Amino acid sequence: MADFALSELVADKLPFTPSRLNAAPLASRIVSGAICGATIYGVVKRPLTEGAVLGGPGAIGGAFAGYHMRKRLSRDRPDLGVAVLEDAFAIGGGVLITVLTAASS
Repeated sequence: MADFALSELVADKLPFTPSRLNAAPLASRIVSGAICGATIYGVVKRPLTEGAVLGGPGAIGGAFAGYHMRKRLSRDRPDLGVAVLEDAFAIGGGVLITVLTAASS
């Protein structure tokens, strides 16, 4: 999983990377979100399907929110700086969700 995360962090900054809202990148995010959700739920001994069902739509929400946030912030700031800020927000959110899920089990 770490390899996929690092690849995403690098590929997202490249100028030729397609929009995350195009069909293929969005589908990839949905699958990845479902796998991550199921994995987190499996670790805390909760139903895998429940984690997948939450992770997939969470990836959709994250893709749209990230796209619009980055587009809005990039008007006034360098795109790379906004991209790094977006990554920090996403990583922090992932850690928070993992901690909260573990604490609730």
